[in-house]
Amino acid sequence: MHVPDGFIDAPVSVAAGVVAAGAVAVSLRGARRELDERTAPLAGLVAAFIFAVQMLNFPVAAGTSGHLMGGALAAILVGPCTGVLCVAVVLLMQGIFFADGGLTALGVNVTVMGVVTVLVAYGLFRLLTGVLPSTRRSATVSAFVAALVSVPAAAAAFTLLYWIGGTTDIPIGKVFTAMVGVHTLIGIGEAVITALTVGAVLAVRPDLVHGVSGIAAPLKLRIDGELVDAPAATRDPEPAAAARSTRGFWITGLVSAFLLAGVVSFYASADPDGLERVAADQGIDEKAEEHGAADSPLADYGVGDIANARLSGGLAGVIGVSATVVVGTGVFWVVRRRHEDDHGTTSRDSNSDSNSDSGSDHDRDHKLYRHGHSPVHDLPPHCKLAAVFCFVLVVVCTPREAMWAFGLYAALLAAVAAVARVPAGFLLKRLVVEVPFVAFALLMPFVVPGEQTNVLGVSVSVPGLWGAWNVLAKATLGVAASVLLASTTELRAVLLGLQRLKLPPLLVQIASFMIRYGDVVTDEMRRMSIARRSRGFEARGVRQWRVLATSAGALFIRSYERGERVHLAMVSRGYAGAMPVIDEATATRTQWAYAAALPALALAVCLLGWTL
Repeated sequence: MHVPDGFIDAPVSVAAGVVAAGAVAVSLRGARRELDERTAPLAGLVAAFIFAVQMLNFPVAAGTSGHLMGGALAAILVGPCTGVLCVAVVLLMQGIFFADGGLTALGVNVTVMGVVTVLVAYGLFRLLTGVLPSTRRSATVSAFVAALVSVPAAAAAFTLLYWIGGTTDIPIGKVFTAMVGVHTLIGIGEAVITALTVGAVLAVRPDLVHGVSGIAAPLKLRIDGELVDAPAATRDPEPAAAARSTRGFWITGLVSAFLLAGVVSFYASADPDGLERVAADQGIDEKAEEHGAADSPLADYGVGDIANARLSGGLAGVIGVSATVVVGTGVFWVVRRRHEDDHGTTSRDSNSDSNSDSGSDHDRDHKLYRHGHSPVHDLPPHCKLAAVFCFVLVVVCTPREAMWAFGLYAALLAAVAAVARVPAGFLLKRLVVEVPFVAFALLMPFVVPGEQTNVLGVSVSVPGLWGAWNVLAKATLGVAASVLLASTTELRAVLLGLQRLKLPPLLVQIASFMIRYGDVVTDEMRRMSIARRSRGFEARGVRQWRVLATSAGALFIRSYERGERVHLAMVSRGYAGAMPVIDEATATRTQWAYAAALPALALAVCLLGWTL
């Protein structure tokens, strides 16, 4: 039921997009409670599995097919909030790369196929499991019924949106009857797939199914000729064994997804799905628009320029599953880490809150700084600032065709990191800030016009490839140099270095106050968060938004008042518009020579790049 562009008018599409965005925002917060170290990779696997199974259209009537929506399956396995995110990731990948589901209708698709199916299926599943006996069979039956009902519910939701903002004038009764009727048949297939999958997971790892708890096959003992349940084990399994079992389960599921998308999908039904059939029969598609990504090399689940249909479809499926599992796992890993960081910070802050105002400068150093006594740490800050600025300038001026030059630049930075005793892992973790540039660069070969070439059987733009390489290489080197600077220079020293380099004093003062008042606001927010949690408050939904809004207003007032006290304290100590210089940062010729070594060597490489 991927709604294409042109079925729903712009105002309703925008409204559905707002609803979808709100649902995703709420789900991101709710997923923090659902995800842990084991279930975060499982959530990425669920998204990839849904993508793979959605390629397997099955016949439901003469000339009509259907496919899995996945909302019920995702909600039962990983939770309702994470389930919404799983379906949203799948729909996003399908819409952008495979031209399946309109781009302007993305909000409609997320609302109908993600939000509605998850809410209906999970609510019904929990209701049934609460009434039925706590057994695997009951959970499997509940999953079957929940999935069966969720599909016609999604069809009814689409009918409602079409009634409000359809682009063609078709009697709504005919649309409702046709949509619900055919999607009830599709719901049977959805129910079978969902029940089989949930039952299989329950059979091997019931602890990984979010929707059920306490369901496990009891150990039977034969006593006096009768089978009785053995006492429940009281010792938890070893963490290492559990981790190995989870990895094995994840690998098995991923291999299954690859097989389904890369091999089995070739045998899927080629008939139009339920929405396409109803749209053609009722005239809903009269104003359908061409997909914005129709020229994508992966459009219609095939790799362009590959004549063999089996190979083309299989390769596209493997690419889609790979991209979905990477994006999905990355999103859920970030959500889980955010949850751990919040709880870890609260725990640490609760233990040290009484000493927060009297902490040393060492405690207030920024997170990028790594304490050390290397030759790089000992260089004056203005020398390092000038060296990094010149190095980045040289890198930007290097021709992109001189690919070897960028390798030498990376080697120079690696040498500086070794001298500074900055571990590679420390540096790589902080390069995550570059992810938006990477995402932009990866899209360039597919969207930049120009001469086309084949890379691994995929048609891409030659100017786009060069542009992507240019952005990736130069951005990575620039970010790495900045991270090295921050890792070896205290924040206070950076401000002092800017002052020594004769940067306008007003700009230095603005940066200084921005950092200080940023610490004030962050500290007040931390205190208020501790106060709320100590009173048992936890934001779990829309009902708590009022408290959070009130807290935001109180945060502004408290931060402003505390900022005034800080300013008055500074004035009472003689502040007259310029910060006193406590440590005079001077540099010898030798220190300047050491600092100039990096940009000088980079300049030599750059000149060779232009001449060779």
